[in-house]
Amino acid sequence: MEAYWIVGGAPRVASPDGGAWPSRVLPDSGYVVLRRPGRGHLIFDAGPHGFLNGGHAHADALSVVLTVAGVPLLVDPGTATYTMDPALRDRLRGAAMHNTVTIDGRSFAEPRGPFHWQSIADARMPVARLDRGPDFAVGMHAGYGFPIVRAICSLGDGWLIVDYAAPPRPVRADAWWHLHPSWSARAVDGGFALTHASGVRLALATTAADCGVETQPYSADYGRVEPATVLRTSAHGVAPLVMGAFVPASPLAGAAPRIALAGVSEAVTGWTLSFLITAGRDTHVRLALPEALEAAPRIADWPQPCIQEARAVCVE
Repeated sequence: MEAYWIVGGAPRVASPDGGAWPSRVLPDSGYVVLRRPGRGHLIFDAGPHGFLNGGHAHADALSVVLTVAGVPLLVDPGTATYTMDPALRDRLRGAAMHNTVTIDGRSFAEPRGPFHWQSIADARMPVARLDRGPDFAVGMHAGYGFPIVRAICSLGDGWLIVDYAAPPRPVRADAWWHLHPSWSARAVDGGFALTHASGVRLALATTAADCGVETQPYSADYGRVEPATVLRTSAHGVAPLVMGAFVPASPLAGAAPRIALAGVSEAVTGWTLSFLITAGRDTHVRLALPEALEAAPRIADWPQPCIQEARAVCVE
């Protein structure tokens, strides 16, 4: 009854295929929800760290969670404790425990006690477009002193997630993919083979040559911890560091999808990244990252307003 009171009446329930709710951009919070009717949805966090000092916040800038065909796939690790285990509290709040990117094994936000932060990194969403062509959004933060950019794109066959970093020195960039405990995984050529406890098969394809599978804690309920599988994709070097990942929108019935980085070019207006995705058919995707994303190492320099139709394009 309390929930009814909060929403002002009986809530409207979406149909099981997700058709009742379209993709949405929530500019005040910095969230984007990309839906594939009947095939799942992706939630992208490109907003501020948290209210005031972010006492309950996690280092989850540019993270995603993903449900495929009604089954949770990429998940947030949850909150197992506040004060009983300080080390576990800090660990679950860290960047590596979320589906985002870390640099040289460090978190871009550092906690100070269970409800405070020593440093934070606000994400921003310079570009989001849901009105024509593929649903598309770009988020970025400068928590490491240089731009970390993530672009998400909802294609007909699944979701494309592109990570771009512009470090001035050689670094290691790791993208983390936390699976729901009902999934197991193994590294294969071109990415990861995923198997659900029900026997359903899926895949995460990547352009990264350095991949690994780990086990990390997961907390679906406060006070309870269980092991879960975590995937890691990595790139090494200087700008431009680029990694692309593709997750199909339906369980596999045949060959696993593949993704290849087809080209990286620099122009006056920024970087253009090209990908070739093979998932039942060949799909060419070109992402043009505007100069504003390249030249914005400080929050004060990031483009305003938060949501705008800039020069970023996503073309199938």
